[in-house]
Amino acid sequence: MDFKGVPTLCISSAGKLTNRHIIPLCHFSFASCPQCFPLRNASILTMLDRLLSSTQTAHLHLKQYPLSSAFTGFTEPPKCCRNHQMMIVLPLWVLPREERVPVSKNLLRLFVFLGAVACISYSIATLKFSPRSVAFETIALQDAEARETKSPLGQLRILSRCVGYLRSNYVAPNRIKPIPMLLGALKAAEGLIPDLMVTEDNSDPELVTSVVVQMGEHSKKFSLKNISDLYQMTWTLMDIFGFIGAYLPPEVKSEDVEYAAINGLLTPLDEHSAYLPPKAYEEMKLDTEGRFGGLGIVITIRNGVVTVVSVLPGTPAEKAGLKSLDQITDIGDETTLNMPLTEAVSKLRGEPGTEVTIQVFRKGWAEPRPFTLRRAEIHVESVSSEVLGHGVGYVKIRQFQEDTSEELSKHLNKLKNQGALRALVLDLRQNPGGLLEQAVQTARLFVKNGTIVVTEGRGNEMFEQYDARGKAPFASVPIVVLVDAGSASAAEILAAALKENDRAIVLGDTTFGKGTVQILYEVGGGALKLTVAQYLTPKRLSIHTVGITPDIDTLPVSISKDNMTLGTLEQREERDERRKLEPLGPVPDDTPLFHLPVFQESVDSEQSEDEEPPIKEDKFERDDVINAAETIARAISSDKLGSKGFSREEALNLARSQIEELIRKQDEKITERLKEFGIDWSNGPVQPYPNIELSWHADKPQPFVAGSEVTFTVKAKNTSSVPLYRVHCTTQSANPAFDYKEFIFGRIDPGQVVSRQAVIKIPSYSWDRNDMLEFVVFQSDTETQRVKGSMVAVQGAARPRFAYMYQVDDQQGDGDGVLTLGEVANLVVDVVNQGAGPSREVLVTLRNKSGEGIYIRKGRKTFKEGLQVGHLVTAKFEIEVRPSFAQDTAKFEIGIMDTKLREYMSETIELPVRKKPQSLVKWQAPLQVLRRDPDSSGCSVPILSAGRDDARPLYTVPCGAYLRGIGHLDDYYKVEIEPGRFGFVNRKFASEVAGVVRFSELPQIPMFLNAQPELQVSYTKGKMEGECPQDLRINGVAHFDPRYGIGDRRKVMIFKGSDKVFFFGSANGGALDVPFEISSTLEKGLNDFAVYAIDGKDRATVRRFSISCGKKKGAVLTTQEE
Repeated sequence: MDFKGVPTLCISSAGKLTNRHIIPLCHFSFASCPQCFPLRNASILTMLDRLLSSTQTAHLHLKQYPLSSAFTGFTEPPKCCRNHQMMIVLPLWVLPREERVPVSKNLLRLFVFLGAVACISYSIATLKFSPRSVAFETIALQDAEARETKSPLGQLRILSRCVGYLRSNYVAPNRIKPIPMLLGALKAAEGLIPDLMVTEDNSDPELVTSVVVQMGEHSKKFSLKNISDLYQMTWTLMDIFGFIGAYLPPEVKSEDVEYAAINGLLTPLDEHSAYLPPKAYEEMKLDTEGRFGGLGIVITIRNGVVTVVSVLPGTPAEKAGLKSLDQITDIGDETTLNMPLTEAVSKLRGEPGTEVTIQVFRKGWAEPRPFTLRRAEIHVESVSSEVLGHGVGYVKIRQFQEDTSEELSKHLNKLKNQGALRALVLDLRQNPGGLLEQAVQTARLFVKNGTIVVTEGRGNEMFEQYDARGKAPFASVPIVVLVDAGSASAAEILAAALKENDRAIVLGDTTFGKGTVQILYEVGGGALKLTVAQYLTPKRLSIHTVGITPDIDTLPVSISKDNMTLGTLEQREERDERRKLEPLGPVPDDTPLFHLPVFQESVDSEQSEDEEPPIKEDKFERDDVINAAETIARAISSDKLGSKGFSREEALNLARSQIEELIRKQDEKITERLKEFGIDWSNGPVQPYPNIELSWHADKPQPFVAGSEVTFTVKAKNTSSVPLYRVHCTTQSANPAFDYKEFIFGRIDPGQVVSRQAVIKIPSYSWDRNDMLEFVVFQSDTETQRVKGSMVAVQGAARPRFAYMYQVDDQQGDGDGVLTLGEVANLVVDVVNQGAGPSREVLVTLRNKSGEGIYIRKGRKTFKEGLQVGHLVTAKFEIEVRPSFAQDTAKFEIGIMDTKLREYMSETIELPVRKKPQSLVKWQAPLQVLRRDPDSSGCSVPILSAGRDDARPLYTVPCGAYLRGIGHLDDYYKVEIEPGRFGFVNRKFASEVAGVVRFSELPQIPMFLNAQPELQVSYTKGKMEGECPQDLRINGVAHFDPRYGIGDRRKVMIFKGSDKVFFFGSANGGALDVPFEISSTLEKGLNDFAVYAIDGKDRATVRRFSISCGKKKGAVLTTQEE
């Protein structure tokens, strides 16, 4: 058949149809051809349906819609594909929209089409494919597009599967909005890829119609107009990520980008749906299983050293004699100094039965001692128990893992045998949840009849009701359940089941409020954790975002000179309103019956802001909450209830006198403590509408300087005609330095003004910011009013900017400045401050990144005195290269940190390693530097760090300078720079001289080839509109010194929150001064900005500032009292 002139289907990388002559549509060869379309796991019918239904000229729907186009026959492939094993081309006649085809002809064409499909299917079944994994490829319009298509990132196989699960199972379909989800995926990738910037054409995600995607110096515009469902969203993301993948920096892994994109795509849905990459998924499975191969120790990092926190009983570690506070200095043949905690854990874990040798240092030992331990299966117990006395038992459930209910049953029987189960204190505080099934099984131990929990998905899908089974071995045990804001998910299921089935009194704080159910779908080695349902309590209430209200609310109290807190204003983590999933059903509206103050430990005011807290073993310790729970449990124990059985209402009435006595004693304690500070805490009636004038001032002018102490004075005046009792107020602010500060006034008589003070420490690391400050006023534990606040401004300290150089000092070895197998050497790191302000305290660290065979004996150096601008400090790290080291280079990570200001620089360096030592001839003689080029006007010669052509320069010296020669090695003289420091000069550029000479002075500071970029940032507010400026103008310049440049990939970025709003990239390293200026709108609330200047991969400088714009709904503004 001759198809010449017949319009046929042409597929471009943009996915559109055009009218062209014979073009291959379905190419089933796996050979390389740039003019083919990738199938991407879709069937032929689905592919044709998608392609043809997306055009205005061709209308082919292959499922239930009539045909308006026809296919016939086969043809020869075009020239570009004649060498392929098989080519199928389906010519397409395009009919105008106005033309209607009779039904009989439509049926005929349908049969013709089905016949063609049958032929295609038969051909596929009998064809042998070549090894390529792509069945279809795109007709490329440009070379760049062909490159994009071939990028593995553009296939998004894992993301596509996740979208399929999402489309079928997500609990709230109304929250599935393709364009905001697409933008979320792009923004997440933007945060991971420095070179990527995405710009939308509208600030409202739901109104965006196109995006411009910039990858370094390349950019492309993508239309989003035709996206109306998840399929179209996925195809568009494939196109976009194909473009991104074509220019992906080599250090960024495409799989990490896809993981980030998936999580970004899920962000607009809810706060609990997420993709767990393979490593995180494995860790999660270990947590839920409660078993792994290991030694049986809990470890942490203290001062860069792996330190034992606790030893689990019955484990290899306990049998070997390991103790808390032991330091593990080596694992195998590798030092643990400055090793990340996750890496140390992975090296200590392993298959049961395998051995690992560790070096352990203990206080009192002269040196570390070796321990060889055989790994075993470690069972992490999720349940522990104690006898509280008077027949009361105590059980703590840390999380719900696979064997929690079975483990709990054993502990309960143990308490029963000890006579300690006449009542039970069940501690669920800080329990993050876990397995739903285990929470249900645990509840069935206590609840004999009734509903445990109900799960309900979208449109009543996935409805399941979990009931008690008529048998509950501990159904008669009175229970007091302890909860707090850290009790979530499965812990809330158990607490609600016990409370609403009349089985327990609940004591503590309102719980977290996670009322959703997630299912894990294994995808791509990891897992999609998707919210598929909400759970309802036995009374069909949703506690999502609300939590479970305790019967007895605890108020944390701390009264000391430096800290006064009555705990009335609940401190809860603010949740992202954009990700808030609305409850599917009615929510609880109950309130606590009692408010019980409980004293807690005061924060040590003498502890430095950067000082690590002391190690505390995970041992049972009584606190005021447990003591109160024991008292209540004794009041409702089984011998007190008698034959009536447990009833929550009856138990509360039975324990009322004990609860009220507890409250009275604590109240007396608070009154006495406050009296010591001159505060009258006498009790009286709460006035419903008190008239209080509140004002405040500080002893220092604004902006408050980071690192300073500011005394806040707050005055409260009673303008009403009656006394006000137990008046106190608490601050609220987005700045943690000013948040949750309490001022206790006590009794205020009519017309009286009471003044209270508090010292507020502004952290040294604070950056420029201004934040809203508000006051919440209470009478006793009742909130009575919210008083106007004002802005408080903080000025960040001038920051240091670090530069460093390094040199191998191997004078104990062969002395050539190069590491050698079997050699012990020092890595000398010189650090200079080139910034605008002094460093308060400098920590320099060295970390091994080459694995076994490299041993760092000393890897941390702290300079408590700090580092002034222009000054230099030197750190020496002792390194041993063991003979077993098999690589040609050794990798190390140098870290430089101001521990007070939290300025940090980290970079990986590579040092060559020789297999054999060099023959250095030691001698002493004066050397004179020679002119390198007789015809040049200027003359200087570098002094190198090692006797190699590729060694780093330390100094440059002018021709004619005299140097002190101390040896020679092949083509190099070794020269002394200062006592203990040396360098090398090429023998072509120096000669020995006779006689007495005056040695030349070298510069005080060597050449620094590793330095952070210089970054200057300023900002100005636009014209005010109400409480907010119209915009914020940010400008500045990033300076990249050519002496320090890595040579390529210099970048400047500005982030507003997580949104990248400015990007500059230079691929060739030619940019030296990069000016920038942008205008950004401000949103209600806090606006965080960060400006980055990045040279190469790791070398970066960042400057941050925050601007508050009014306040979210309900805020009121006022001014500070002068």
